[in-house]
Amino acid sequence: MLGLAAIAFVSCSKDNLSSTDVPAGYNDAAKVVNEYQSNFVKTFGAPSADQTWGFGNATNGSNRAMRRANAVIPGDPFTYETTEDYYKTTIPGTAKDASSAQQTDTELKLVNGTYSMNFWSGRRDMYVSGNVTLNVNSTESSINQARIYVLPNSTLTLNMDATYYYINDLEIYVAADGILNYNCDMFYKHNGGGKLYNRGTVNFLADEFQANNDAVIYNEGKVTGKSIKLAPSQLKPSFFYNFGDVHLTGKLIMFSESNFLNENKVIVDDATEITASVNVANCLWWINKGRFETKDMVMHATYNKLYNLCQLYVKETLNLYEGEFQLMPNSYTEAGDAEFHMFYVNMYGDAGINIKGDVLVSSKKWGTFDQGFKYQDGDDNYVMIGGKCSVNMEKGTLNIDEGITYSVKEVEILNGITPVTEEYVEDTYPTEYPVTIFNAESGVEFGKLSVTPKTTGCGATWTIGTLPVTQPSLHVMAEDLSATEASDFDFNDVVIDVFYKNSTTVTIQLLAAGGTLPLRICQNDNWEVHKLFDVPVTCMVNTGKKYHVAQLPYTQEEGLSVAPFDYTLTEGTWSSDQDEFAAQVNQRIKLEVYKDGGWYELLAEQGKPACKIATPVEIFVLDWYPTEYRWPWEKQNIGGDFKNWVADPTVKWYTTRKSIEEINAGE
Repeated sequence: MLGLAAIAFVSCSKDNLSSTDVPAGYNDAAKVVNEYQSNFVKTFGAPSADQTWGFGNATNGSNRAMRRANAVIPGDPFTYETTEDYYKTTIPGTAKDASSAQQTDTELKLVNGTYSMNFWSGRRDMYVSGNVTLNVNSTESSINQARIYVLPNSTLTLNMDATYYYINDLEIYVAADGILNYNCDMFYKHNGGGKLYNRGTVNFLADEFQANNDAVIYNEGKVTGKSIKLAPSQLKPSFFYNFGDVHLTGKLIMFSESNFLNENKVIVDDATEITASVNVANCLWWINKGRFETKDMVMHATYNKLYNLCQLYVKETLNLYEGEFQLMPNSYTEAGDAEFHMFYVNMYGDAGINIKGDVLVSSKKWGTFDQGFKYQDGDDNYVMIGGKCSVNMEKGTLNIDEGITYSVKEVEILNGITPVTEEYVEDTYPTEYPVTIFNAESGVEFGKLSVTPKTTGCGATWTIGTLPVTQPSLHVMAEDLSATEASDFDFNDVVIDVFYKNSTTVTIQLLAAGGTLPLRICQNDNWEVHKLFDVPVTCMVNTGKKYHVAQLPYTQEEGLSVAPFDYTLTEGTWSSDQDEFAAQVNQRIKLEVYKDGGWYELLAEQGKPACKIATPVEIFVLDWYPTEYRWPWEKQNIGGDFKNWVADPTVKWYTTRKSIEEINAGE
């Protein structure tokens, strides 16, 4: 490493780079970021809601306002909502004290205490502040058509007697840091239509909570409970959206026309039971786009739409009855053991299922020998069965299509409950289609196929044999928040490569410093990039002096290098999986700029304008870039080729332009 000589920082900096030394009057941190984001959007357009800027699925922050701009699966019934305005943080001055409210009052405040009231018609808003208990437990105690807002740092315990909950169209909105203890087994008495939107914590206290006709649960925080049943009648579908965390100590039960979408994490300590739909017009939807864990899972899938897009873990038994299960691209499904009864598992590329124990195949598909794992699309589909696969020759068969790599520890053919040989089967059915166990063309000797589920993001890493292990790496380019509209988005203010060294250490290679503000790596003042290059902060390094004449007082240097240096974690580990490694680099290798009196992290958040973007280290160099650099020249807007610098160049990284007002409002 070059010697770290003392540097005289001028105009836009100071000698002491401590992040704790913030000048007086520094109180508008958002202004700097908003200005950068506004200029970004005016130049490039608004980012796609799914854009992760090359860093994978894990991001530094969430962006609920852009989370679901499009349907997950074409034709699915889930609708996207911008919920920011649903949650309240204060009580309006016009609200009346609920303890003395009249039937005509439409705004009530419930502050610290126990309340009981009787409102039988008309919509009214109720604001809960402090620790409040609300009792609805007789014919003279109703909150029909209530719209309840639980404010931050407040708790509402809502008790409703199972005999007398005279309530329709109940709506409850729990703000961040708010708590709702819901002590009733349903949402409604008569017509239904209940809504529950949560950014705080909701605790369902009943042994079994039912969200039935036209009910909507939209969780952006935390939900706990025993069992939840979604049981609407026909033509009155219920919806459960999870963008946060759900933990049930009992069961999750779904009936016809109920719909469940998970985009984060669900844990069910007992069974998940999905029943058959009445008909194709009244189907049930279960879509997992996050991590879903359950003890057992039963899928009666006739007419149902069942999709795993990320990770599904069934600790014990996966039972599949009469239907189809869609394993979408980059998905992983794991089960302790499994049973197949007239069922298909469809695979769409980069999809895999790992059944760690035994599999029983007991019935064939409507009189045909066509049950099992079906190839639908893509490459790298995998099936692994770690126990005995038993197939009843009188009732079943199990096919694995060409295009699916499989590995099975042991195969057993049954005549009733008695094991028989393949020769016996052929002798028994000499002129009929014999029991087909597997497609021999794509088999892998057991023990030669292995799988490692990804700890962040989706899917798993499948390995055949002893393939050489390639250690992950990432190329990161950052902007220092000073970019103005339609200019200077060159993303070369900090350029680094990050290489996996071992489970606790990465090696960082500093390549360029195109900014003229203090910029540091990993919150380390000694790793300020100009200091590492041993140049003044006003000097741009390795950004193309021969292609651009810098304006005074700035200077440029070319060909400077810094010896690679290591960054070691004090907690946690580095993943050797490339996708997980990219997400970890995004979170842990912090790049910061000192601007307007404070340090700002240069973020890459899903769906938001990026201050840094990532590519493979061996990036394709565009014709108009200097061949000795893997980043744009100084002042060369990355412009229309921006998407080529993101790991997945097929992703549309913008949708529509937005106004400055919309960006500043966080929409």
